[in-house]
Formats: sequence, C-alpha cells, structure tokens
Amino acid sequence: MEIPVKREWATLCLAILLGCLGYSQETGAIEGFVGFADAFPPRKTVRVARDQEVCGHSKPNESFLVDADSRGLANAVVYWIPPSSSHTKKGEPAPIVLAQSQCRYEPHVQVGSVGAMLEIVNNDGILHNIHAYDGRDETLFNIAQPGVMKSMKRSLDDVSGVIKFKCDVHSWMNGYLLIFSDAIYAITDSTGRYALSGVSAGDQEIRIWHERLGEVTRSVQVDPSEPAVLDLVIEPNR
Repeated sequence: MEIPVKREWATLCLAILLGCLGYSQETGAIEGFVGFADAFPPRKTVRVARDQEVCGHSKPNESFLVDADSRGLANAVVYWIPPSSSHTKKGEPAPIVLAQSQCRYEPHVQVGSVGAMLEIVNNDGILHNIHAYDGRDETLFNIAQPGVMKSMKRSLDDVSGVIKFKCDVHSWMNGYLLIFSDAIYAITDSTGRYALSGVSAGDQEIRIWHERLGEVTRSVQVDPSEPAVLDLVIEPNR
C-alpha cells in the first residue's frame, strides 16, 4: 500500500502547487461574439491592374469582413495562454499551409505553433512574391515563387508573434499568421462567433486580436459547469 499512498500525496501536492500558480486542473469553455454595436466599415474592393486573367478585375479588401445581419467581425483571433506550469510538450507542431489562389492568401488569418514548417503553395501558375514581416514590420524573409514552383517550405523555428504576408507583385495580397508556443485559440467565423474549450477554471485573461483593431485583453470567470460568455462589442467613435 505504500506506493499508492505516495502517489496520492504527489498528486495532491501537484494540485496545490498548480493552484498557487493560478492553474486549475478543472477546465471550462468560453463562447462569444466579436463585432460592431452599430455602424461598421463598409466592404471595399480593390481594383486589379495586372494578371487579370488569373486574378480577376477586382478583389475584396479583407481587412474588415463584417456580416450585415449579425454585424459580426470575421478573422478575429481569440486566445488564452496557459500558465507555464501547465505546459507540456505535445510532439511536433502541425505543419502550416499558406495557399495563393486567384491572387489571394488562403486562409487570410491562421494560427500555428513555434517550430512549425510552413508550406507555401502557388495554385495560380504565375509569379508571386512572399514578403513576410514580423510584429515590428521588419522582414523575416522575402522570396519569389515562379508559377512553375508549386510548393516550397520554410521553417518557422524561433519565430513567434504576428507574421504579416504581402506580395510585392500583387500589392493587394496580404495575410496573417499568429505563432504561439502554447495557446488555446479560436478564429471568429463569418458571423463573428467563436468558442474556446479547455480553458482553466477561475479568473482568466483572454486576448482578442484583429489585423486592423490590434489586440485587447479581457477578464472572464470560467466555470466548468457551463460555458462562460465573453463578447467584444465595438462601439462607434462619438
């Protein structure tokens, strides 16, 4: 009986330690909405001046994609970073695919892990240029991808934070990749809704990022018994 008793004490001590560090073994869910209370930026288009046979004659400006009915904002990243005490290595990070299709980056916003392999795919058969910037607008890499080169890979070792992609050949093309060492996240859908699960119980800080609005932090009380509700409603400037 000695070994089980020691294991029980070890489990109890670990639970107390994690509790003191602000990490609960119990988890819950958060759901909510990101969008506008009233007026919101109108959807705009960008005129295409080159490679129209592939790109078309115009492209939507994807900076603000707002649903007219719900007033919800798409492509906002809602995330929670666990305490370092709860972090465990989860194996190799999942690869990330950035596709260039009809002169757009798809997906427009995505999330990945530090150390992931980025695959850049050219579905257009024309020259593209992938110019990646970090959060300080400094170049991470700047590489050309001819139409005959369908795929190329780039390691994201030692890269974290927000990465912005632009094409120097097609100026309207842009996309974003958020790199975390560890995070639970969701990206708002076309109606502005999101849902997180696996967030520690208790008072937690949730961060919400958008390419034009920047980042805000909100506190929410997470209860394992029912989902917490956290909305970010953007009020118009008065």
